This record gives sequence, C-alpha cells and structure tokens, in this order.
Amino acid sequence: MPEGLLIFTNTSAEAFTYPYAGVPHSFAPGQSRLLEAFKAAHFAKHLADREMQREGKQTIEEHVQERMKEYLTEPSSMAPEASAPEVSPEIEAKVESAAAAAQAEGESPKPKGKKKLAPVE
Repeated sequence: MPEGLLIFTNTSAEAFTYPYAGVPHSFAPGQSRLLEAFKAAHFAKHLADREMQREGKQTIEEHVQERMKEYLTEPSSMAPEASAPEVSPEIEAKVESAAAAAQAEGESPKPKGKKKLAPVE
C-alpha cells in the first residue's frame, strides 16, 4: 500500500456521512475506502464519536479532556504542603547554566526586587 494512505471502514450498521473541508463524504455500512491517512483518521474519529454518543458514552474529545485533567496541574493550584514537582534534567541544566552565566557577568542570579523603569516622555 502506498505510504500515507489508510483504509477507512464504516464498521457500523448504518450509513455514515460526515464532511471534510465542507464536502460531505458518505460511507455505506461495511464499506471500506482507501484514503489519505489524515482523512481516514478524521472520519474514524467522527464515526467513533457518533457511535459513542449513541451508546451514551463520552465523545473522544470529552474523554481526552477529562483524562488530561488527571495529568496536568496549574503550578498555582498546587497545595502548599504538596511536594514540589520533579524538574526534568534538561530544565535543571538550563537554570544552572543561566545562573552561572549571570554570576560570571556580576549579576545576581535571583533578582532582589523590582527594577524601576524610567518614565516615558
């Protein structure tokens, strides 16, 4: 099969029609069609959404959004007693490098206070 192509199959018992770039595409029950991979993925996602909604389940987007809440946290929302998050070695190295460069230039690596800006005339 040529690279970048996938076979999309309407595995449902009903016809499936969904637009791509404003053009509706219809697939009979059980029909398979060779498509560009991005189009095949587009139709597969929307067919899955339709079938999940019919079963009273979350759509793929709702499921992903709900699961992302488990994996992502705003730093400001962490409880004070919570342990600090692990910092990746790459970020730690960048921070240390920036601090060393600032010290070499005679600057304080951590600002002591806000700098006052000259008024604009």
